[in-house]
Amino acid sequence: ISEHGLATTMLDQLDRLPGASLTEHSLRQSQRIRERLPSPEFRKVFDIWHEKARLGRYLPDGSLVNDLQIQMPRNACLISCDLNPETGKHQFRFVWAGSALEAQLGSDDATGAVMTDAHERLIGPMAQIYRRCQRGTAHYASARVLNLSDQPVNVERLLLPLAEGGERVTHLFGLLHFHETAD
Repeated sequence: ISEHGLATTMLDQLDRLPGASLTEHSLRQSQRIRERLPSPEFRKVFDIWHEKARLGRYLPDGSLVNDLQIQMPRNACLISCDLNPETGKHQFRFVWAGSALEAQLGSDDATGAVMTDAHERLIGPMAQIYRRCQRGTAHYASARVLNLSDQPVNVERLLLPLAEGGERVTHLFGLLHFHETAD
């Protein structure tokens, strides 16, 4: 056995593989999320992502985006996770967003927009979600939030990590389904 092989096996067992490598633990954690997904479209998107991740044991890259987006294009978005060199913190930016999400964001074109606190109110705490996704685990949450007009709305959020170059999570693919609350 090589020194590299031994180190990789030990890191896998400790759930500490570097970069976008996936451990069995992270794959199992993500699989548990599938059971909570609210619709066949959400499950289809998850299945496409999970199968690619499971087969390669690495987070999928951007080549998967079109296959994911086609399932619910109005509700889909792609978020870039960039390191801000001035602050050393991650900055999240919409690469693009579907029309249903843009309507909730109060924007005709969210492309290129840096996420604000108001955006995070709808989508969720991005730094926290990013840290979870950095471990190779999908994120799903359902919540009742106030939209940008301060009206209550239910939102179901599925965020899937993508890694360009295999080193770290560079993008999050999201599905967000909004529906009015029944008071």
